[in-house]
Amino acid sequence: MSETTPEGGALTGRADELKVKAAQAEEKAKQASAWAVRLMSALGEGTGLLGRRLTDRLKGWCLEAHRSDLTGLSADLGIYVRGALLLGAGASLCWLVYRHSALMWPLAVGWSLAALRAKVSADKAKSAKEAPADGSPEGAGKRAPGPSPEAFVHLLHDLVETCSEGGKITPGLHHAQVVAALSSRYPGRAWKAADSRALCEAAGVPLTRGTRATGPGASRGASTGVRTRDLPARPPHPSPGPSPEGAQGPGVAVVSAGQIEQQVQQQQQQQPPDNAFAFVQDESNPARWHVA
Repeated sequence: MSETTPEGGALTGRADELKVKAAQAEEKAKQASAWAVRLMSALGEGTGLLGRRLTDRLKGWCLEAHRSDLTGLSADLGIYVRGALLLGAGASLCWLVYRHSALMWPLAVGWSLAALRAKVSADKAKSAKEAPADGSPEGAGKRAPGPSPEAFVHLLHDLVETCSEGGKITPGLHHAQVVAALSSRYPGRAWKAADSRALCEAAGVPLTRGTRATGPGASRGASTGVRTRDLPARPPHPSPGPSPEGAQGPGVAVVSAGQIEQQVQQQQQQQPPDNAFAFVQDESNPARWHVA
């Protein structure tokens, strides 16, 4: 039999310890790699969302310069001027970054944070949109169904009409007004400002800081909300009303066989003697009657 020396036992223990540490380091490396992949994926999706939103807003800002009271090139001259201003601003920013490369770092950090925020907002909006479709009893008991994006746009247009005063259309809507309208039209759920933001994201309604509003529930001064001019067009289907608690089916009259027989006898008595038809009871089934 071979005897194990103290030096050999120490080396074996050291080797086992190194194997354990190597396995732990490999596991940590896998976790870090997975985290980095998730981060880059979120940055990529957020960058796409942020780019589309920025493009849509800049495009809308340029199109606002269109003059409907003019025709031809004069009507679209403001669009070209704003487009030239945007191109000049972009070129100036590129020149500054080229001359001062240190500006690239704050720009990259700011863009990354904005992209992550856009990704988080999109995920919240998606969760809020899919929450009513959850068929589990717990989810159905905790959250009452909310409006679809089309119904939410209808609600905003109806709210603009309600909050307009003195023949002047309200310049916008605050979250408090939207929450009050949701609570009135879709009861059974504690609506919050976060729900209003999520529904706006799902319906493609941009939110703007410094929005002013009039009507009941409007905050004093400017606050975050929806501008009336940024609302999408009203969908073609009629504006939905408040969601009923439970639709009642059509009424069904229950008539007994005795009542039918009594009604038939009354009809026979009211018929003139020279009438060519009469009601005859079926011998095999007393509940049935035939016309003779």
